[in-house]
Amino acid sequence: MTECFFSNQYAHRADLFEGLSIWKEERFRELQGTWPVIFLSLAKIKATNYEDMEYAISSILFHACQKMILMS
Repeated sequence: MTECFFSNQYAHRADLFEGLSIWKEERFRELQGTWPVIFLSLAKIKATNYEDMEYAISSILFHACQKMILMS
């Protein structure tokens, strides 16, 4: 939800937040959809050793960088 609120990919998506507490204040509505956001999730990493964990995190970071380059 934080990604959707701040990310400029979700600009003009007030429908996602209408009715929520954050949408009641003008100063927060002005912030919605105004920032480039890099979203990283490490939830799927199931490494059993350091090397596998390091590789998995590096892969996630690599793909996030590729996504940002393609979007710019």
